[in-house]
Order: sequence, then structure tokens, then C-alpha cells
Amino acid sequence: MPPTLEELREQALNYQYQKYDAQKHAVVWLQDDSGYGFDCNDDDQNNWQVALTLMEKDITMYKVYTDKNNLFKKSFLEVTRDQMMEAGNLVKAQQYAAYSEFEKVRAEIANCATAEQLKPYLPGESA
Repeated sequence: MPPTLEELREQALNYQYQKYDAQKHAVVWLQDDSGYGFDCNDDDQNNWQVALTLMEKDITMYKVYTDKNNLFKKSFLEVTRDQMMEAGNLVKAQQYAAYSEFEKVRAEIANCATAEQLKPYLPGESA
């Protein structure tokens, strides 16, 4: 028995939420010459705040990515207050953009009247 329209809506919302969550927590890369990347999950954001609070002379040691092609390796390196603030601002902008897009998609899903209209919002194997 095929899923009902409501079940498909729920599947679409769950799938779109997973995409939103991945976008919200994607690594941000500084635009300076360092090439440092910062994790953006909730624990890491808390760690930034602690590091900023306890920072002395505008420099601290922090674990960052240095290679966009290898997100399995982080290095413990010196970072500056300005770098941490830039990373925080990038994260904030990234999260606002992800949330705004999710809200738009959620409204579009709610307005779908047929299973066919929901297809673009479902994972490929469900469509």
C-alpha cells in the first residue's frame, strides 16, 4: 500500500530537516590566509565561547581543520581573537541562511496537494 499524502509530507519534512541540520553544522572556512576551518555543532560553539572568554593577549590554542579535503584531521594551532570572531560570524550567517531556506521549504511542503508535488522534497529513492 503506497504511503498517504500526510506520510509523504512527514517523510519530506524529515528529509529536508536532515539537509538543514547538515547545512547548519557544516565546517566554516576563514577567508584569511590561514585556511583554518572550524566545526559548527553546538558543542564546538560552546567551546569557542569558553576559548574567547579565557583568551589571553588575543591568542589561544584551538583545534582547527587545515585541509578542506581531509575533514578527519584537526590540528591544535594558535588562533587569534579576530579569527575566532570571523568564524563565529560565518557560522551565524550560515545558520541564518540554512534556517531561512528550511522555513521556505517547510511552507512549500505544506502547500503540496499531491504526491507528485512532494517528489522534489523527498530523497531520490522515495521520489
